[in-house]
Amino acid sequence: YGSVDSGTLKRFVNGAWEQVGATGIAVGVPYNAEMVMGTNGKVYVCHNASGVKVYVNSLAASSTDVWTLVGGTSVGTTFTEGVNATSDIAIGADNKLYVVYSSNAANNRKLNVKKFNGTDWEQVGNANFGISNDLYNVSIAVTTAGKLFAVASGWAINGGKNTVYEFDATTNTWVTFGGDFVSDGTALYNDLQYDAFNNSLVLTYSQSGVKVKRISLTPVCNNTDPG
Repeated sequence: YGSVDSGTLKRFVNGAWEQVGATGIAVGVPYNAEMVMGTNGKVYVCHNASGVKVYVNSLAASSTDVWTLVGGTSVGTTFTEGVNATSDIAIGADNKLYVVYSSNAANNRKLNVKKFNGTDWEQVGNANFGISNDLYNVSIAVTTAGKLFAVASGWAINGGKNTVYEFDATTNTWVTFGGDFVSDGTALYNDLQYDAFNNSLVLTYSQSGVKVKRISLTPVCNNTDPG
């Protein structure tokens, strides 16, 4: 929960919900709370509270175990406006953390992705990317092989349609993936996930109901050499 006791995480054990770590994870009122669990026995929460912050604790933490700020500082400076999610977190198979967020108004509320390198948060690709300004409802996904994808809806020029981006490691830039737009109208509550079983991206969002779309990441053979 983002706004309960300044940030609270709970787990379901033996038919009851119990608290994970101390309450008051954030300083102030956090927005857009997200969480991921690693294979390293740790749980990470991400939220907006005077910047995008990520905290870590043990999956087995008691209600008195204090949360630790990952990297000792904010991931970046974002904005908080209404209920539109402006940050999200993903974790790779190697337990590396990735965070996507919309920048502040001075940077036109475009997208940034940061990776935690074990010591600091470092920029992934070009800063402040996106095909329009004022990007909301963001989400990020990482494949088993470590390839990154992000999604956001834009309000400045495309009427709230959503766009998926992929990170091109060769050029160190973010480019559109699967066309400029996925939805044909305003898309809210984007959530992007990687389906390892089918090697596909799955995107869900709200547009006059719930939409779910899938795109395969497996190359299609076209019977030309090399094939």
